[in-house]
Amino acid sequence: HLRRGMLLDVSTAITHEASNIINVQSEIFTPGAESAFQYIVTLHNTTQLQRLIASLQAVPDVTLVTRGNIVELRQRG
Repeated sequence: HLRRGMLLDVSTAITHEASNIINVQSEIFTPGAESAFQYIVTLHNTTQLQRLIASLQAVPDVTLVTRGNIVELRQRG
């Protein structure tokens, strides 16, 4: 479910693991319940990517972490 402070928690996790946040996009799929955040970040290597994914998966209420974009996620349904 969407909770207060979720965007901050996700952004903090990304800031700790990625070199730089280039762009952020969010979309609400189900008002009050389901949303998606798309971050474009710079990383140095796949090890940094793996740490970032693990860090995001540890954020409370995060249900899915994937490499891709919001359009692809919406198409998955």
